[in-house]
Amino acid sequence: MKSSRQPIWALIAILAILLGASWLRATHLTTWPPGLSRDQAVNGVDALNIAQIGTFPFYSGDGRPEPLYRLFLAPLIALIGPNLLALRFVSFAFGVLAVAAAYRAGRHMVPRQSGRAAPILAGLLAAGTLAILPGHITLSRVAYRAIPLPFGLLMFVDAFVTAWRTRRRDSFLAAGIWLGFSVMSYTAGLAALPIAALGGLHQGLMALIRRPKRPPRISWISGNLWMGVALLAIISGLLVMGIIQPELFSRANEVSRVQTFSDVLARAWTRSLATWQTFTGSGDINPQYNIASEPLIPLAPLYWLLLIGGGASLPRWRRVAGWLAVGLL
Repeated sequence: MKSSRQPIWALIAILAILLGASWLRATHLTTWPPGLSRDQAVNGVDALNIAQIGTFPFYSGDGRPEPLYRLFLAPLIALIGPNLLALRFVSFAFGVLAVAAAYRAGRHMVPRQSGRAAPILAGLLAAGTLAILPGHITLSRVAYRAIPLPFGLLMFVDAFVTAWRTRRRDSFLAAGIWLGFSVMSYTAGLAALPIAALGGLHQGLMALIRRPKRPPRISWISGNLWMGVALLAIISGLLVMGIIQPELFSRANEVSRVQTFSDVLARAWTRSLATWQTFTGSGDINPQYNIASEPLIPLAPLYWLLLIGGGASLPRWRRVAGWLAVGLL
């Protein structure tokens, strides 16, 4: 087995990226953006309730079913009090952790045969890109529950690819845990569930095509089962809440303004084009999520890098890492 130790230059580079990301997210953390939106304030009130009473508030039809952010926020409020620093420090921490997770996930985006340096450079590029994206920086500076999602998804990609490469039980369990973490963090994390299922089917197809001489350490069925067990253990509370309140995720339909599956199909193309426009055209106008309608990818070289990377991943359909990345996009 090859050593997983990173060369000293890679450690220095990722440390520099993390320090830069921390500076962009921590400078004037309690004063910018100014004030609190309603969503941020309610998150703080809920976390204070958890810290002082020990019970989690449940709002029927409120549209904020995911508890993860407030559960992380509660102990910090209990420790340093209900103030802006406590509210925003959790977001800051998840923002920096996501940059580190981008390094881990990015290493899988190049073939292993490319040499030892190529995966490291890909990881550094992924981490450096996320570190400077204005949208992610903004979410790292506000008390909004979406910020754990990028971290969870990136850790899921890392664990998922590692699990199918090594066929180790702990890696499959880790993939299930991080998938559950993503679902518990924000509604958009639900989109990772069908992608993960397709990824599992993809590996089953690869097993039939390749037919290895020696049986893997863990079979395809066992790997999916271990991942599923971990996933169900993490999201079990959310499943119970869904049974109690069937309209738990009604907010998703409300903001998308679709009522039926046919509506989804009819609007899929126009919605996809409109979403793609946010990459280079105009981003979100809400200052809670963005600055001055800044596009998600503010630099042209990064946009072309996205197109090149996506285009290079599609022909290599046997590689689960590229397929997974395009699917999540």
